[in-house]
Amino acid sequence: MTALIQKLVRFGKYQVAKVLYIDSIISKGVCPNSFLFDSMVICYCKLGELEEAKTHYDRLISMKSVHYRGACNALLEELYSTLLGSMMLVVF
Repeated sequence: MTALIQKLVRFGKYQVAKVLYIDSIISKGVCPNSFLFDSMVICYCKLGELEEAKTHYDRLISMKSVHYRGACNALLEELYSTLLGSMMLVVF
């Protein structure tokens, strides 16, 4: 299931990946591995769900995993775009 969710995220099917993750992993009590957490951080960032992305990123870091480069980049990009959007509202 991890590989399928990763592919869905890679191909931009974020909502489908999220539903599959919740229905097939979380609701069944399966403990996600670091690769899946990485993909879900990216997924939640792309969906604009920063709090959920941050929660998953924190769990990824707590696993002492080195597989979080994509997650880190996605989180930073989303934070930057959110901050930039907020600044634009103040300016205009």
